[in-house]
Amino acid sequence: MAIRLSVGAGRGRILQQLITESLLLILLAAGVGVLFAYWGTPILVRLLAPSAEPAKLATEIDLRLLGFTSLLSLLTVLICGLLPGLRLAGTDIHAFLKSGTPASGAQSGLVRKVLVSSQVALSLVLVIGAVLFTRTLVNLMSSYLGFNPTRVLVTQIALQYPNDKKNFVPAWMELLRRVRTFPGVEQASLASAGLFTGEPQLMGVRTTAAKALPADPTSGLLFVATGYFQTLGIRFASGRDFESHDNNAGSPMHAIVNEAFVRKFFESERPLGRRLTKLANAPVWTEIVGVVKDAKYGSLRENPPPMIYVPYGRITDWIPPQGHPGESMSLQVRGRLDVASLAADLRHDVGRQFTIGDVSRQQQVIDDTLVRERLLATVGSIFGGLTLVLAALGLYGIVSYAVVQRRQELGIRMALGATPNVILSLMLRDSASTVAMGAIVGILAAAFGTHLARALLFGFVPNDPTTFVIGFLVMMAVSFAAAFVPAYRAAETDALIALSHE
Repeated sequence: MAIRLSVGAGRGRILQQLITESLLLILLAAGVGVLFAYWGTPILVRLLAPSAEPAKLATEIDLRLLGFTSLLSLLTVLICGLLPGLRLAGTDIHAFLKSGTPASGAQSGLVRKVLVSSQVALSLVLVIGAVLFTRTLVNLMSSYLGFNPTRVLVTQIALQYPNDKKNFVPAWMELLRRVRTFPGVEQASLASAGLFTGEPQLMGVRTTAAKALPADPTSGLLFVATGYFQTLGIRFASGRDFESHDNNAGSPMHAIVNEAFVRKFFESERPLGRRLTKLANAPVWTEIVGVVKDAKYGSLRENPPPMIYVPYGRITDWIPPQGHPGESMSLQVRGRLDVASLAADLRHDVGRQFTIGDVSRQQQVIDDTLVRERLLATVGSIFGGLTLVLAALGLYGIVSYAVVQRRQELGIRMALGATPNVILSLMLRDSASTVAMGAIVGILAAAFGTHLARALLFGFVPNDPTTFVIGFLVMMAVSFAAAFVPAYRAAETDALIALSHE
C-alpha cells in the first residue's frame, strides 16, 4: 500500500481496492450461505419437528429476508474495507518505505487483540449456552418417568356413534378384549387420557384423613381399564390392582392413588382402607385399595400431580353421563409389534365401530414434547461451533501476523541462544493474554445471560460451575490449537533465515 501511494495512487483508489477485495470475499461467503440456507433449513426443520405434527414452516428463500441480510453484508464490507484504509490514509508512508517494516504500531496491534478478544468472549457465551441447553435436553430425556415406555404403542380411539350413553362401557370392554387377541400383543389397556397426549380430568376431592383438607384439594382423575398399570409398567407401592368385579355396578367403589396424592392428603397416615369422594354434589365414598408410584403425565419438567385412578366401568358414579369422557379413549398396547401392524389390525377389526387415530410409540410421544429443547440445543450447538471457528481463525491470524512482524526479533533471540521451546512459549503467552481477556468478559456475560434463561433450564442452577468449566475448557482447547500452529512454525524457523529476511 505504501508503494502504491508513493507512485501516485490516490487515497480514494486505495479505499476502492480494499472495498473491492472485501466485496469479493463477502459475495463468495454470501453465496455459500444462501446455498446452505436453501438446502440446510428444510433438513433442520424436519429434524426438529414433532413426528405426529410436522412443522408447517415456509423454508423458501424470502426476498425481504435476503435483502435484509444483504444489507448487513454490505455494512460489513464498508466497515472491514473502509476502516483499515482510513487508518492507512493518516499514516506517514515515507517512514514505512525507509524502515522496510510492516505498517503496524501498538495501536493497531491493540485493536486486533480487542477484536479477537471480543470473538472469544462471544464464542464462550454461546458455547456455555449450548452446553446449558444440551445438558437440559439430556436431563429431561433421562428424567424419571415413573413408567416404562419401551415397546408401548398408543393411539386415540373414538366411538363413531356416541349417542347411546348406556353402551359406552360394554363397547370399550369388547374393544379391549379384541385388541388383546391381536398377534404380538402382550398387554393392553384403556384410559380416559393418554400419557403426554391428554390431560387427566381435575376434580376437587376430600378424604377421611385425620389431617386438615389441603388449601388446594384438587387431584387428577383418570378412568382406566384393567391391566393399565401392567401395560405401562407403573409399579405398586402398596395394596392391590383393580379386579374385574371392581367394574360391576353395585359393587363397592374402589380407587387407586399415587404417592403424590398420599403426600398431599394423608402425609404420614396409612392410606389403604381410607375413603375419598369429590367435593361437588352428593358424596359417593370410594375406598382406596392401592397406591402406585408417581408417573409423569403431561410434562417432563413438572412433578407428577396427585392422581386418582378409577375403574372405567364406574365412570358414571363420578361423572354424569352427559359429561363423562366416554366418547374417546386412549389405547395403550405393549408387545412385539410395530406401528403399521397395530394400525392395520385396528382398522380391520374395529374400524367399523370406532375411529382410529394415529398410532405412535409412547417414547416418540414423549420425545415430541421436547421440540423446544432440541431446537435450543441444536441451534445453540451450531452457532457455538461457528463462533468457535471464527474465534480460532481470528486467533490464528493474529498470532501468524505477530510472527511476521517479529520475525527479525525472533531471529535475534535464536541467535543469542533462545531454544525453540522458549520461542514457542513466548508466542503462546502473548496469545494467552488475548484469550484470557476475552474469556473473563465471556464468563461475566454468560453469568448474567444464564439467569435470563432460567425458565428454559432443567436439572441444575443457571450458574452451574460444571457448565462453565466445560465451556471454558472447550474454548481454551480450541484457542490453544489455533495459536499453537503458527507459534510452532515460528519456533522451528532457522535463525539465519529469520535474520536475513529483511
